Amino acid sequence: MLLGVCPTKGRLLIGYESVRSLFNLEPGVMVMWWECPCGEDHFTACGRVAEADPQRAAAAVRAVRSQLETA
Repeated sequence: MLLGVCPTKGRLLIGYESVRSLFNLEPGVMVMWWECPCGEDHFTACGRVAEADPQRAAAAVRAVRSQLETA
């Protein structure tokens, strides 16, 4: 199980079946693309560096969204 944050439901434990993909952009920052019980897909940056540096976490999420939009 992984921890995700939904804008409407707050912090949730995410089962592996809800994870669409994991992206490891740099050591200590991983971005999870997951299907939420609210019906939306969300992106969450997790990992040691992401938790300690919110700006790097936000940049990682933006980078993954950009990569998926152009794919």
